[in-house]
Amino acid sequence: MYLCKATSIHCSVPSPQVIVVPQENGETLISVKNKQPADHRLMLASGRARQHGMEARQHPPMSRYPLIREYGRRYREGHTDEKHNQNQNTIMFDLTKTPLRGIVPPLVTPLTDNETLDVESLERLIEHLIRGGVHGLFVLGTTGEEQSLSYAVREQMIRESCRINRGRLPLLACITDTSIVESIHLANVAKECGADGLVSAPPYYFATGQPELAQFYEELVPQLPLPVFLYNMPSHVKVSFAPETVARLARMRQVVGLKDSSANATYFQSVMYAARKVNPDFAMLCGPEEMTGELVIMGADGGVNGGANMFPELYVGMYNAARDRDIDTLIALQQKIMQISMSIYNIGRHGSSYLKGLKCACQQLGIINSDFVASPFYKFDEPERIKVAEALKRLDM
Repeated sequence: MYLCKATSIHCSVPSPQVIVVPQENGETLISVKNKQPADHRLMLASGRARQHGMEARQHPPMSRYPLIREYGRRYREGHTDEKHNQNQNTIMFDLTKTPLRGIVPPLVTPLTDNETLDVESLERLIEHLIRGGVHGLFVLGTTGEEQSLSYAVREQMIRESCRINRGRLPLLACITDTSIVESIHLANVAKECGADGLVSAPPYYFATGQPELAQFYEELVPQLPLPVFLYNMPSHVKVSFAPETVARLARMRQVVGLKDSSANATYFQSVMYAARKVNPDFAMLCGPEEMTGELVIMGADGGVNGGANMFPELYVGMYNAARDRDIDTLIALQQKIMQISMSIYNIGRHGSSYLKGLKCACQQLGIINSDFVASPFYKFDEPERIKVAEALKRLDM
């Protein structure tokens, strides 16, 4: 039996049985017995606790919402193939053996200007997400503004995120670039820092045909030091992975899944069908939060949902309800998710409204210090900021 203090802990004990013991001093003791099946999920108690000698912040106000409180408790996959990284003193998750499932937020990148990462805000954001029960972290995605950031800031974002995470959750780093050399370099940085996996969208600017796209990844993947998720983002890179291309690449052991942001459910199902005929454990993650719940019911492994930056417990609750086929709860939580989508993400008249609205909301919620958006975009002016504040108030979270 093992005893550990936790709110958002990671116990490196495979397949645990967990007994939660609240203490009068506000800490939470968790008793762990290693006698459960490998797919047992570890549910951590919410509430005030201490971890690594640091006082944990209280849960965000949204935890008052009854259905989120009921279904937003933390579940962890029983990663039985974890290994210790001696250089980083963290736990590494072997994504080639244990598929990544659950809510994996694409982190916003807190900035003070185009050249400066706000590390204090990043630490607050990551701790907020871990307390909210998310199942992984994804840095430098579209929500993380990777393509607007200098290579120096991209590397710093990976280093600091890995340092703050300390191996508590699987961490994915995006390496999308027009240059295969730069992608490989960033992948090596991610490996050195202790990341667990990589994410790669097709090279943009020059549009590749499907045979060229497959050949590109057959050249790239063997040179990468970590497992890879393909990233389908046709609206930004002009190319979509055809289902047969994904199936071809899924034969490579290092290609472990696909994150799809096409918002096309028929496409998602087609890829899932084709890829899982080759690899039954091929992970399928949905980007658009508006449709993640229904796709999880139909076999998806989880979501890479930007709204989880604000309200992680809401999105974890949605995933848990979908996974458990609790349709009534899923419908109720979906209403909140759609309210966020139709209000916060739709302020403004341009394609940047999602990113501006999300960062502005995170700033107003006190998660990050500034809603600075990297060029060529700019943060909201005062009229739009007032609308974000009003939308948050109407959410009553």
